[in-house]
Amino acid sequence: MRNILFLLLLASVTSSFGQSLKRQTDRLADLLDEVEFQLQNRDLQSSLVSEADVAWHLDHLLKVYVNLHGTLSKSNPAAYQRKANFTRGVVFATGVIPRGRAQAPASVRPPDNISTQAIQEQLAQARGLLTEFEKLDPKANYDHAVFGPLRRNQVVKFIAIHTHHHLKIVEDIVAAHKGD
Repeated sequence: MRNILFLLLLASVTSSFGQSLKRQTDRLADLLDEVEFQLQNRDLQSSLVSEADVAWHLDHLLKVYVNLHGTLSKSNPAAYQRKANFTRGVVFATGVIPRGRAQAPASVRPPDNISTQAIQEQLAQARGLLTEFEKLDPKANYDHAVFGPLRRNQVVKFIAIHTHHHLKIVEDIVAAHKGD
């Protein structure tokens, strides 16, 4: 088991070197297209999958995206301190965030009433930020509560993993309704 975990961690470290920022932002663009597509399902909910409805997941993932870009743009690149982090290594290597393990911080929790217009505005803002990531210093950083310090490219990768995580939940909610 220890050998498998070591290989996952090694794969994470080496895979992040091979991924260009352009490739990562292209992935984000595709994920944002999926967010827009899923907006039609905004009112669906399945307590078997999640306590939150589709709109909550879409609003949340967009808040994380926009807030992380803002945090990167205000960060001090000289303050970045690289630290090894086992959990980050596993999540970045697998691209999977385990479900039900974390609570969203208050700053990225959606309001009780989520309008379609609010989601659309955040989606437009997120799309506008796609090309802005490359303008940031590569050592622009964010200190994640679980993953520790992340550089710009790692933050973009995290946003993609996080967005995909919530879109999978959305897909499961939608699939639960197709079975009705």
